[in-house]
Amino acid sequence: MMSAMRLRSVAGILMLSLSALLCGQANDVHQPTLGRRSVPLLTVDGLQFKDLNRNGKLDPFEDWRLSPEKRADDLLGKLSPADMAGLMVHGTLPAVGGAEASIGRGSGYDAEKAKEFIAGKRINTFITRLGGEPENLAEANNRMQELAESTGFAIPLTISTDPRNNFLYVPGASVEAGSFSKWPEPTGFAAINDPELTRRYADTVRREYMAVGIREALSPQADLATEPRWARLNGTFGEDADVARTQVEAYVEGMQNGRNGLSPDSVVAVVKHWVGYGARRTAGTAITTTAGFPRSPTSSLRITSTHFSVRSRLTSLP
Repeated sequence: MMSAMRLRSVAGILMLSLSALLCGQANDVHQPTLGRRSVPLLTVDGLQFKDLNRNGKLDPFEDWRLSPEKRADDLLGKLSPADMAGLMVHGTLPAVGGAEASIGRGSGYDAEKAKEFIAGKRINTFITRLGGEPENLAEANNRMQELAESTGFAIPLTISTDPRNNFLYVPGASVEAGSFSKWPEPTGFAAINDPELTRRYADTVRREYMAVGIREALSPQADLATEPRWARLNGTFGEDADVARTQVEAYVEGMQNGRNGLSPDSVVAVVKHWVGYGARRTAGTAITTTAGFPRSPTSSLRITSTHFSVRSRLTSLP
């Protein structure tokens, strides 16, 4: 049996996908525009709905007049354990072309491998590491969404990315900016220490992400810069906990388009890395086997997830 916490996690993913990508506002009494490629439409009470599971009738999870919570609850009752397991995986969209295709960097997506992950294993959330021109990335992401639309419940993919709007590029931690707008590193925003500027920066990034089909930002880093040898220090908002806290709050608000949680115009902000990720005795990374133990006790890291959650309606932690 799946735990209640895991089921809530799945429900949260479904709420984002269904409310932000499938339909308009949950309480909108007017007919929203229904984007689709292959799913048939149903007409009920003079209104149109997507027949996502293609059973010829309107199920509650397909009814855009209902709240996201009610739609997610209905869909959860229809999913198999394999479906739910796939929803809890955050994979990498496979690529072709180039020496780094195996880790998702290449000239395009590998459609056959992607189909195996999306249709076969029911994985629903993926990081994209493709670079290149924005229009090409948008087209490639649309093709992946077409694959998702052809599956049993046509749940849209949630496509994420590491930061890709800075001048520096750290393989495995960020993506080359290419034609995306270029901004200072987070350490630069910490030095400027203007939360409104940081919010505007994140809002610009949000709109660029949405334009290419990215709906989840694997950022910002809330780690404190306690270890100068750490390779990801430039992704933090510096060593001052109070400055970092206000900067992270501003970033989340810009990325999620306000302080009211998620909306159809939000990009999910994933605040990372909890806790003491960069405070290593060896300056390694906490996810490596050679990282060792934190150099500083967690009590010295005064940025807390509770503060973010209350102030900015944070929706995702790693």
